[in-house]
Order: sequence, then C-alpha cells, then structure tokens
Amino acid sequence: MVRKRYKKPYRAKRKKPFFKKRSFWLMISGLIILGGGCWFICFSPVFEIKMVNVSGDGAEKSGEYQKIIEGLTEKKIAFLSSKSIFLFDLDKANKEILNKFPQIQNISIQRKFPAQIYASVQERKPAAVFHWRGEKYFLIDETGVIFEEVGQPNGFFEILKSDEPNDAKLGSRIFDTAFLVKILRFKADLENKMPVKISRGLVVTDERVNFTTTEGWEIFVNPQKDMDWQFTKLEAVVNDASFAQKRGNLEYVDLRFTRVYLKSKQAAQTIEVDPGPGKVQTEIKQTPVAPGAPLN
Repeated sequence: MVRKRYKKPYRAKRKKPFFKKRSFWLMISGLIILGGGCWFICFSPVFEIKMVNVSGDGAEKSGEYQKIIEGLTEKKIAFLSSKSIFLFDLDKANKEILNKFPQIQNISIQRKFPAQIYASVQERKPAAVFHWRGEKYFLIDETGVIFEEVGQPNGFFEILKSDEPNDAKLGSRIFDTAFLVKILRFKADLENKMPVKISRGLVVTDERVNFTTTEGWEIFVNPQKDMDWQFTKLEAVVNDASFAQKRGNLEYVDLRFTRVYLKSKQAAQTIEVDPGPGKVQTEIKQTPVAPGAPLN
C-alpha cells in the first residue's frame, strides 16, 4: 500500500512593523541618550563658564586679557549660543592673546571643571632698549624680541644696529637670542668687575659690536669669538698701571684680535696679552699716528 504525501500549504509570515522591532527601540534609545548627552554637555548650566581668572605678571593689563578670553567663551551652534567649558578652544585663546599682546612671553590657559577658566601670564622682562633709526625706542627682552615702544631709554642699556630693519614691528625678533645674551653678559660682567660703565652698544656686524663708555671711549668686541678671553684682555688693560693716565684721552680699545689695540687722539698702542702662570701679563708698545688716522 502506497502512502500519499501531502505538502503543507505555504503561509507567508507577517512582518513586524519596524516600530515594534527591538532593534528600532534600541536605536531610538541610543539617539535619545546621545542627544541628551550632547545637550547636557553643550547647554547645561552646570558646565556654562561662569568665571575667568587671570594671574601672574601684568596686573594692570589682566582686565584686558580677561576680556579677550571671555569673548571667546561663547560659541554658536545652529541658532543657539553656548558657553560650555567643553567647547572652549584653548589653542585659539592662546594664539589670539599672544598675537594681540607682544609683551606676553608665555600664557597657560586651563579649564577647571565644572565652569571656570584659569590663565597664568608670564610677561617679557626688558633687557635693553633698541634705538631704531634715531627716531623710536623699543623695549626688547633677552631673547631679542621687541615688545613695547617707549619714549626714552629710561636707564636701560641702549642698542643700535648699522643695518637697521625697514620696520620695527612689535613682536618681531630683532636680535638672535644667543648673540644678544653674549652682549648683555659682557656688559654686565664689565660693569660689575671693572671701573667702567657702558652707555650704549652699536651692532656693526655679527662679528663686531662697539660699546660706548660713559667716558666717551669705545670697546670693540667680536661676539663670534671667545668673549671670556676678550674680557680677560680688557681686564688686563684696565688694571695696567699706565691705563689711568691714558683713559682720559682714549678713543677705543679693540679686543677682536690676538693683540689688543688702543687708539688715543695722538697715538696708537699695541698691547700684547700673555697669559702667564697665575695672572695675565701685558707689554705695551706705542706707535705714533696722525690724529684721526685709522689703526690697521
């Protein structure tokens, strides 16, 4: 007997509406959580910047620094405004303040949660005054950056350049840092250790700087050579017994070469500096020259 097989009739499964699917509601829940989190971060009063505090140098300008930072706290998101601490751009604030205030050497801006911004300012310290084209005076720091125009040197060391720039722009570096440090150190050591005072310095080239003393005579140095050795040679000259009688009629002392050259109004002298054991010995040779004639 043969059995007959019957196929079950095909019934199409009814699809669930998408809003009844579990995955749909998981996605909706995720979007709600994400949207709520974004709103909380961007617009919640909890994270709205309420205080900007500036500390450090320049107390008289701290209000100006504060206004710049406060102006950067507000952001536009579509048609809404936000002062969220999370959206505050630290890098932009740093760059804007440094560009606007050349006197600032460094500024550190930080978030302090939940709603405060702290800025610590370090201003440039004047090391000298750059005299530009006989017209203007600018304060420069020890890195060679000019950062403020002043009316007079006001007791600061005055520096000039033979090849002056066409424009003295605030914030620009007018001297190489290492070069300027050598000049300032030589001046400071000279005034601290010898009875000589410097009124100004003229940078003729990278290999020649002319220091003018308050007595009117000059000192020529080469910053590209050993400045300590040039200082030692000058010390030997100044401490020589005969120097006190000559300095009143002196035009310059040239320290750039192996020998030291002195030029007075009537004669030139060559001083051979010999580093003997324990101290420096000097031998002075005088050669008559015509008044005003250059010394080779």
